Amino acid sequence: MVRMIVYLIIGALVVLFASQNLEIVPVYIFTGRAIEVPLIMIVAVSFFAGLVAAIVGVIQKAIRRHKRKSRVIIDPRRNM
Repeated sequence: MVRMIVYLIIGALVVLFASQNLEIVPVYIFTGRAIEVPLIMIVAVSFFAGLVAAIVGVIQKAIRRHKRKSRVIIDPRRNM
């Protein structure tokens, strides 16, 4: 029940934030021409790009940690 209340509060804050950022802004992409999009779209794209970058970083770190743990150390003196 507490978890649901927290989710509702976070959802309300997101809706409030979005409703305050609906202005149309020019965005210049590589062509030099501006396209007009709502500011909330820029915020959302930036958020999800950061989220994807963080997830990729965590996955890479986990893979490196797994490789380090699974590496077999062979003692050359043991084979004599």
